[in-house]
Order: sequence, then structure tokens, then C-alpha cells
Amino acid sequence: PLSLHAALPPSCLQFGYWLVPTSAVDSLVGPLTDVANRRGFEHHCRGLAPARSAVSLCAIAIDLDAFKTINDVHGQRVGGQVLVGTADRIRTAVRSRAVVARLGGEEFLVIDQVSADAAAMMCERIRASIAAAPPPAVTASIGLAMAEHQSPLGAARRRGHVPGQTTRRQRHRDP
Repeated sequence: PLSLHAALPPSCLQFGYWLVPTSAVDSLVGPLTDVANRRGFEHHCRGLAPARSAVSLCAIAIDLDAFKTINDVHGQRVGGQVLVGTADRIRTAVRSRAVVARLGGEEFLVIDQVSADAAAMMCERIRASIAAAPPPAVTASIGLAMAEHQSPLGAARRRGHVPGQTTRRQRHRDP
């Protein structure tokens, strides 16, 4: 039987090994921007522990405005530089524990556990940082979504049902 290694020239094998990520980390981070890619984003989000305080989970969606025009007018090399610079600016505008990802094209996403006020300030820092980039001029549309932290027991109490407990109405029911 002929083995695959014997059938391919060494240069093809070397190229094939180069294409395969050398570690699990390489497959979670985009090579251009050095921030999490879609797979890395999903990996990091699985590790988010529920907050035990008054903070909420925030998702900040960032979409560069008219990015196609930058690529068309200045070329893909400059477009790539804009993406790298944008990723760097986003990283410096958020907390070190935040998950920053490029989901594709000119779309970025930040996930962090902060209060609503802190999330709003983070959005403004991101917007101002992107707008302050050197030419070509770049602006971004930014969206913010918040998910309030609540324990399952706290949520049940707000709905009026806690397993193993009777409500006041149930205890004082007339026969």
C-alpha cells in the first residue's frame, strides 16, 4: 500500500502543515486583527460565569460605516490596516476582561459583565477611539444590549413561585 506521505512531495506536506493551526489558540484568534474570531468568541462566552453582584452582561455590536468604500478607494491593504487599527482601538477602550471579537468583515463584538452605566461609557469610549483614527476617516455604528443578572431563585421569587415554599395567599386560604 502507498502511504499519503510517499505520494506527496515534501513541499506539499510542509505547506499543508503550515495551513493547519499549530495550537488551539491559533484557531480561536483571527490572524489579521489578533482578536477572537467567531469560534474564539463562542469559546470565551462559554466560560462566562454568572455574575454574583449588581453587574449585567452587556453585548456591544460595532459595525464600521462605509468600510466597503475604504476598500474600494484605498485598496485592501489600507482596509486591512483600518481593521487592525480598529481592533487595537476597541481593545484599549474596554476592560482587559472583556471579550473582543471580529465576527467577520467589518463587524466587531464586545462582551463584558458591567453595569448599564459602565456599558454606556464603554460604548462612548469605543466610538470616540474609532473616530480619532488617522486617515482614512472611519466612523462606527454601535449597538448595546444588556442582560440583567438574576439568580434562578430571585427570578422565581419575582414571579411569585419558589419551589418548596407556599405563598402567603396559599397559607391563609379559607377552607
